[in-house]
Amino acid sequence: METMEQKDREYGIPEQKKFPLDTRAHVISAVKFFNWAKPRYRKELAKNLIKKIKEYDIQLTPTKTNDFYKYYIPDDEVSHSGIHGMKWYKRRWQYKDGTFTPEGRIHYADSIRKHEEFLARKNGFKAFEDMRDEYSDVSVKDIPEQKESFIEKILKDLF
Repeated sequence: METMEQKDREYGIPEQKKFPLDTRAHVISAVKFFNWAKPRYRKELAKNLIKKIKEYDIQLTPTKTNDFYKYYIPDDEVSHSGIHGMKWYKRRWQYKDGTFTPEGRIHYADSIRKHEEFLARKNGFKAFEDMRDEYSDVSVKDIPEQKESFIEKILKDLF
């Protein structure tokens, strides 16, 4: 038979009346014993625990040995999941189809120069000399002002 006090209690798993959450100490204990809950009840228990942790303003950091860490992210913890749709191997200076943005062309200017040298060595040193003479008057400072024409010119010569 239930007493009045038991009826007023809030539980982490209400249907089983397990993990009482009516005091700050009970909430902390429920977090400590979270792994003892059956897996099918853990989501509900975690939801109720998080609500009570916020209500009692409890500061805690569950360890990885406690499965509660999978459900709980402290308010003061910053999490970053990256930019939506961005892949780790692609950067902002590249379009989805793999072509470079104007900033990407500037960023990869050194790589393009190395690629030019490779092609020149492959096709013969004379071609490299001709290309170097053609671009020798352009400095890195000029690139932002002439970036489109400069990069377009290089890309046309390469491909």
